[in-house]
Amino acid sequence: MTRRNNRHLTTGDGRYVRNGALWDVVAVERDGTLLAVPAGRQTPADGGAASAVVRLPAAYTAEHVELGYATTTARSQGITVEESHTIATPGMGREDLYVAMTRGRHTNHTYVALPDDHDDCHPQAGGVASASATTTASAAAAAAGREALERILATSHAERSATETWHEFHPDQPSPLPPLTLGGLGLFAPRGPGLPPLGAVPQLPGLSR
Repeated sequence: MTRRNNRHLTTGDGRYVRNGALWDVVAVERDGTLLAVPAGRQTPADGGAASAVVRLPAAYTAEHVELGYATTTARSQGITVEESHTIATPGMGREDLYVAMTRGRHTNHTYVALPDDHDDCHPQAGGVASASATTTASAAAAAAGREALERILATSHAERSATETWHEFHPDQPSPLPPLTLGGLGLFAPRGPGLPPLGAVPQLPGLSR
């Protein structure tokens, strides 16, 4: 995966290197320079067009190229792959899980990380577990995984507006000031003690009071 736009690095058919683009490496030169084609395209060795190849210099590769099969949820936004595998952990928000679970074109898988002290993470006494013990541990792990997913779905990392934050902490009090909106777009200037008269509000081009 390339992590920095560079319009000077292009394929033979005119595509330039973009931040977040996925590539398949077809050759590595002695100095570390990579020859790559856009992910999913046939390589020249497989009958693909040589014009699809881009040359990534060693200096660019060292600073701005990373493995593309594993990345963070934030960096995966805008990327589409054949299938995705997500590790869901405590602390994730539902927005993160949504992004991760919509990257795969065909399938999307999620693996829930359980605490280290979970019974299913430790070997059974004597090294051999009975069928009933295995069933019990599996059921407990499934329940713990479901609980973790429910916590993620109940968690939001979306930023709240000032008005939403005020109403959350002061549910029985009005906002300190009414929102400033624009005319037909809802824009008006609030009037009252200590507030500027309507005429003091600057006229915006294309809008009327």
